[in-house]
Amino acid sequence: MESYLASERIQLITNLKDVVGRTCDGRRPMNVVFIGSPACGKSSFINSFSASIADDYWREYAFSGGQGVGRGVANQITVRLKRFKPTEYVTSKRLQGYALPTLIDISGLHEGEGGLTEEILRLLFYGQLKENTNIMSVYKYGKERGLQKMRAKYWRWFTNNSDKVDRVIVVASATEPIPQGLINSVMKAARPTGDKYTREIPVFGMLTKFDQVDESSDEFKNRKATLFTALSLVGVSHRIGQCVNYCDTIDPDLTRTKQTLPDVDIPILRFMNVVCGSQYEVINPEESYRSIYFHEAAWDLLTGMVTPVMCLVLCFFISCAIAMLLVK
Repeated sequence: MESYLASERIQLITNLKDVVGRTCDGRRPMNVVFIGSPACGKSSFINSFSASIADDYWREYAFSGGQGVGRGVANQITVRLKRFKPTEYVTSKRLQGYALPTLIDISGLHEGEGGLTEEILRLLFYGQLKENTNIMSVYKYGKERGLQKMRAKYWRWFTNNSDKVDRVIVVASATEPIPQGLINSVMKAARPTGDKYTREIPVFGMLTKFDQVDESSDEFKNRKATLFTALSLVGVSHRIGQCVNYCDTIDPDLTRTKQTLPDVDIPILRFMNVVCGSQYEVINPEESYRSIYFHEAAWDLLTGMVTPVMCLVLCFFISCAIAMLLVK
């Protein structure tokens, strides 16, 4: 059984190489962002994916963990936006030069205010937020100063397509209720239905910690069904994965610091082969946040000038009328 798992793992890594292609052939590493509630397993998944393609053992790139367990953790480890490029996390020589994804880790987001969270996600998706940005500081600034001032503070004059997000993975814990409000904000920012924003990003889902629940229970089944519905992925189950991450819960003896665990790697590799598939395309990839921001700013300026201009014109005509009466 172990040899079978090891060979399947190798085959999945080979498949992934074919899926992403080589950078020398013009393939660009896509940007994949992980979004979810605090302590749902985003950072752990990033570390687990890097281990799944390693030749030797697991390493911690994205800081994971927290204070306390379950809901209401006192603090989460991830605070700032961090991009892990393949040159940083790929240790296998056999994978050097392949366009494996850049993995974007951010702090966990609470349900919060939908409109504000949606705009923060939009800034992120359009590549407006710089490396090491404190997402919670962005949220706090927007809450205190208003959405428009937040947009004015964090938008960037120049961004390349290579800065924008190409894939969104919503990570949810099998042990916690699905954050439907947060997912609703994600879907509005990633899959807009109006004409104002038209850049659409493929969205996927990952359910972590399923080893800690009874998969046959109605609670788990309902939770999983809720995730499918919230992400509009009913009928396309291949775009939602479920896994256990490398952690103390499944590996109390720290075997992961000496070798990889194929039974952990395989579900992750299957999922990432789907996520990185070239059949999924970003719609209107060239659309920039700057063009939309300036269009709105110009319109606001124009509409803001209408009232004072009309007042000036009215005052001018009244003055002329009074002057004509005085002359007579």
